[in-house]
Amino acid sequence: MTFDESLTLDGFDLATYEIEVLSGPNAGQFIAVDSVEQLDSQTARLHLVQTLDDDTSYRLIVGTLTDIAGNSTQANQEFDFQIAESFQVSELSPAEGEELVSTTRELTVRFTEPVDPSTITSDSLKVIAFGQEVSGRRVVSSTAKFVKFYPDNPWPASTEIRVIVNGDLIQAQNGDLLDANNDGTSGGQITADFRTLSLTRIPNTNVFGFVRDSLSGDPIEGVTIRVDAIPGADVVTDATGRFELVNMPAPDFFVHIDGSTAVNVPQGFVYPIVGKPFHSVPGQTVQLNMAGTPFDVFLPLKDKADFVDLDMENDTNVSFGNTGLQTLQQMFPEVDPSVWARTQVTFAPGSAQDDQGTLSTQAAIIPVPPDRIPAPLPPFLDPELVISIQADGATTFDVPAQVAFPNLEGLAPGEQALIFSFDHDAGQWKVVGTGTVSEDGKMIESDGGVIQAPGWHIVFLGHAGETDTRTFNQKIASGLTGSGAAVVGGIASSSTIRQTGRLGKVLGRSAGRFAAQTSGVFGFLTNAGIFSADVAAAASDQEISELEKEVILNDTASLFSSLGVVIGCGSATFLSGGLALAACGVPFLANLGVAVNALRLDFRAADAAGQDIGKAIA
Repeated sequence: MTFDESLTLDGFDLATYEIEVLSGPNAGQFIAVDSVEQLDSQTARLHLVQTLDDDTSYRLIVGTLTDIAGNSTQANQEFDFQIAESFQVSELSPAEGEELVSTTRELTVRFTEPVDPSTITSDSLKVIAFGQEVSGRRVVSSTAKFVKFYPDNPWPASTEIRVIVNGDLIQAQNGDLLDANNDGTSGGQITADFRTLSLTRIPNTNVFGFVRDSLSGDPIEGVTIRVDAIPGADVVTDATGRFELVNMPAPDFFVHIDGSTAVNVPQGFVYPIVGKPFHSVPGQTVQLNMAGTPFDVFLPLKDKADFVDLDMENDTNVSFGNTGLQTLQQMFPEVDPSVWARTQVTFAPGSAQDDQGTLSTQAAIIPVPPDRIPAPLPPFLDPELVISIQADGATTFDVPAQVAFPNLEGLAPGEQALIFSFDHDAGQWKVVGTGTVSEDGKMIESDGGVIQAPGWHIVFLGHAGETDTRTFNQKIASGLTGSGAAVVGGIASSSTIRQTGRLGKVLGRSAGRFAAQTSGVFGFLTNAGIFSADVAAAASDQEISELEKEVILNDTASLFSSLGVVIGCGSATFLSGGLALAACGVPFLANLGVAVNALRLDFRAADAAGQDIGKAIA
């Protein structure tokens, strides 16, 4: 959106914009705005949680806008529009700029429209390493909405991999050429680079931890910890559930925690296999930890009797089995049991499969306490329940599965929430779609198929109406203020805030000091508020005009927004303070500009909130 005057920061606030569906089966519903990106003081770009459907009418509702001179528009202006058919790339995974990628991870390209499978070839989708084309299989999903590339051999370690998608050679099923570079014109190409992690083993670089049962907390003996792409490094847990991996690469490496080899397991039960990254420190022996706090790996015990056969010709609805229902009764004795019967995952025929295309024949869903999963949830996620979706042997769902969660959060009918999945390949939580509360208020039903693979899944109040959205967004924004300030310090000499009066000097000096005194992402968060406090103090200086304050604050937000684009595109990773924080998977983390804008200039409140959340996280 382009405006004819420079706006105050309210013009770049999530609460200012709503998008209503006017036609089709979802008429009357609202599309959640994920973030508002400030391109400059007169231009805003809205990022949405889901793709807008072709040939569907929508209404953009814009709240009151105020320019920096103090002039305001009328509230709730409406702009109706329709989406023309388009054929573009909606996602590349691994993403542009992503680092520390597992050597065993496949490449995925997702499209906005079904692709003509015959146009997916080694010419139209190229993968390059060391200047040579990488051989592998290109597998188009049965929905034709995405293609996966499986290299014939693991990716070479510590190597930049280039992906080239040629829109002049790829067609949709309706014959349209792919707008590969998303410039509004058919054709063109997109190039993306990602870098694999190191597999070089470093002497005396060891990682130890404990594996326990999700419900009882008892240690699990006999679990095999398999290190991806490093033969001979596997270990097995002892009677205390302890394991230790020795001479590991750094700073990250990927493992599979194989619970199927556990001993002393009750007859008819089995533990799952879970893939995830571990973090190491060169030359040190460290326990598994998140930001310095040790954690144990928890695995849920699966009752084989809870698994149901998957129909190969019709959809299969999979609900909790008897053991799962007993667990839920213990966890939520006050919840109406009829809710659990409606909690289900819908599998399309033949959709659950492994990397070789072998179909899974059975599936189950398992309830898990949020504090008893293989690794702690990120601090900004606090769901009531985690659901583990298991499909024997499957690594992907060729057709994303629909899911219905219980509405334990108490949202009103028609409200929306975000659905998160743990991406085992990337080692991070990511938003996979939205869910809408049913008319009776008991369930949160996914808006179409969203579950892309087996694993851990939650529903969270990311878009549960204005109040909850604001609360969620401001928690993230406040905690990130200090982190963003430290980043500003690194480039302050080239930023406009350095060149604009006393406030700019204070900002630059504060940011530089912050960067110099703080190390690590969680260090940034722990000290969050120093920068914002200086801003508040400087902004209170009577010698600085209101217009100058507004210009500086807009410039600061614009700078953060630019950083957000850099950090948010792909999953650029901060690798300090013992934390790998992948920004791509979490929209509110991905754009630091949104974080600043959401503060609504209330820097004093940000100071207190930032320090509180920083201390809590640390």
